[in-house]
Amino acid sequence: MKHLLNLFPKTEWSGVAFYKMVEPDKHNWSDTWRIEGFYPIDLGSSAATEFDGEQLMDTQDKAYKDNPKLKECYKGLIHSHHGLSGGAYISSVDKDQLEHCANNTGYPSLVVAHDSTGSPYAFAVSYTTQRGHTIVTDYKKAEYEIEWDKYKPKGAFAECVKSLVKQEKEAKTVVKTSNIVRYNNPYTRQVSMWGAYNNKEIYDDDVKDKKYQELLEDFRKKEDYYQSLHWNHPKSDEANQKATEAEKKLDDYCFQIGLFGGAR
Repeated sequence: MKHLLNLFPKTEWSGVAFYKMVEPDKHNWSDTWRIEGFYPIDLGSSAATEFDGEQLMDTQDKAYKDNPKLKECYKGLIHSHHGLSGGAYISSVDKDQLEHCANNTGYPSLVVAHDSTGSPYAFAVSYTTQRGHTIVTDYKKAEYEIEWDKYKPKGAFAECVKSLVKQEKEAKTVVKTSNIVRYNNPYTRQVSMWGAYNNKEIYDDDVKDKKYQELLEDFRKKEDYYQSLHWNHPKSDEANQKATEAEKKLDDYCFQIGLFGGAR
């Protein structure tokens, strides 16, 4: 995790993690968890990160082949927060994800950030009760014990790191099309809860299309409002969601009329 934070200091990343409970009680529960393995999957943006079920299954298969003992572990998540986000904490988006992935054994999730933020770690576990209720336990005053020496990526983890480096290079590729500067794959930024600040200026103001201009104005208005809020403002996540949805509508229409290489 320290390796990835240093390798991608301005970009959030995420992946599947494998945990064990330490000395569980008679109810098969413990306040102490140990990370047995971690395999990064997605290099997102400065605002968020996400991967789908197919990517998860592919990485899980590699992890089990790399270390068969991980099959005995609880499967969960590790993801990073950007240094300017205020450090690691369980955000409303993280809580939604914990609730979505809750199961009857336990779904652990660790958020990490640079030590310089003053909040390098945040941990939570979600699970469903016998009556079907979802519980999210946020360890607000958790203590962390970390052991590491010099580290060099190896095995399946090294392959995952190479994949993240490749994603970073692809995201930096810029293509010019009909006076529009765009990323080589616009849909790499179209995932739920992602901000779009860096993409706001890639759209062409001179396009003579009424619907395009209406969608562009709506997106910029919502994006400007989101950017005006402090990261911990109670409406920040909601504003981010609305800006992302507005951008997706705009991009979908751009593909429809051929601005991003789609059918005219």
